[in-house]
Amino acid sequence: MSMKIGNHFYLFLLNTLFVSAIVISCTFDTKKAAPLVEDESNGDYLIYQMDETSYKIPSPMELFLYLEQNGAGFVKESMHDASKQSTYLSRKDKSLNLGIYSADLAYSTVFGDFQQTLTFFDAAKSLSSDLGLHEGYGEQIAGRIDQNLTNVDSLIDITTDSYDEATLFLEDQGLADILGFIVAGGWIESLHLSIQSVGEYQQTSPLIERIADQQVLLDNLLQFLRKYSENNQILEVVTQLEELQEVYDQLYYNDENTVITKEQFVAISNKVIEIRESIIH
Repeated sequence: MSMKIGNHFYLFLLNTLFVSAIVISCTFDTKKAAPLVEDESNGDYLIYQMDETSYKIPSPMELFLYLEQNGAGFVKESMHDASKQSTYLSRKDKSLNLGIYSADLAYSTVFGDFQQTLTFFDAAKSLSSDLGLHEGYGEQIAGRIDQNLTNVDSLIDITTDSYDEATLFLEDQGLADILGFIVAGGWIESLHLSIQSVGEYQQTSPLIERIADQQVLLDNLLQFLRKYSENNQILEVVTQLEELQEVYDQLYYNDENTVITKEQFVAISNKVIEIRESIIH
């Protein structure tokens, strides 16, 4: 994808509307974006090279696909209420919940609830319009979604196009605070939905291990958000995510045969619910 020379923000919600990305700012010497290289050991992220640092960029669409392909349940009731989008008034609340609704969009798409796909696109479209984000949510994209509501592969392609357009718009406008909030909201909702989808704790479950793997992505998310921590509202989100990081850090004390204990899984789930509730209030 060609673009003008400048800073490129890449949302961590890879392969969907915004679902789920650490937004990266990177200066290019050419008109081509630096390549993303998929790590074959874990489809939940891509490797992004920025300056001399490699970042693992979350891709919750891939996480949701993994869950669906490995028998996780679809917990429709765990998604956010799309009708609440009109109750968010501040720039922070609109941006965080745009991330939330974008994750819900990807989740409903992967699990084939096509009516919810359209519903959450509309909710995201409304919030993005309020924020002045006019790219990626236009009538053309909406029409394409409506015409392909029963085709999961097509919906993934369409929402990817939508996300690309919105990303470039945010890049051009330099809206770092909106980007940070969207990223944080999307990742929290993706983790929340994943936890709810796997159900009861089972020590040997690969789905449970996938939840534990999100620790690495949380570390990368915090690295990105701290770049904008001079913004007090972003700092509030950083503080909340650091509390979740402290819970995740307990995994380091497990023996070599234990990825995550039941108590740790419950603690992570409870902290995610707490953070999410503060966002959707």
